[in-house]
Amino acid sequence: MTRQAAFGFADAVERYVEPSESDEFYTPRAIIDALPPIDLDPFSPPHRPVPARVHCVGDEGDDGFAVDWFGTVWGNPPYSRGNLPAFVLKARESIEYARASMVIGLIPAKPGAGYWHDHVHGCASIGYVRGRIAFHDAHGRPFRDAKGNIQAGKFDSAFVLWSRDARARARVQSELDARSGLVIYWT
Repeated sequence: MTRQAAFGFADAVERYVEPSESDEFYTPRAIIDALPPIDLDPFSPPHRPVPARVHCVGDEGDDGFAVDWFGTVWGNPPYSRGNLPAFVLKARESIEYARASMVIGLIPAKPGAGYWHDHVHGCASIGYVRGRIAFHDAHGRPFRDAKGNIQAGKFDSAFVLWSRDARARARVQSELDARSGLVIYWT
């Protein structure tokens, strides 16, 4: 499989999904495969696509914000529920207070937002993704429009890496660059 096909740029028509049909947009497999071993996924969907030691599944009554984050944390939080400011605050504080060794976030690139100024800029490494990510459905397939074309996201995305360990950040950046199928500009 090509890197582009793995990421969701294949030509085969799978199914059409109206964007308003669901608020469930999942990380493409190529990104998951590029991640280091994950200890905690505090915002895991029920099908647990990210191999993590611990999953917090909101549909099962778990609250990813209520647990102490530890080790290496992966976060692709729900974007539409107002969780982004809380996510970046928890990520920054988890590193500052040495609760977690690294928090890797995939969030909308909104560098002008107040929460970015408070908890991302100067606190983390930022990887801006060129183009827009084609997020997947719960079955691991990219969303498609009525003509069968893969739907890119409606916003720009960024990886944000909070960690005091510069070598660990560099390793994650390198793996995401090499294996995700994306062009990422790191700052």
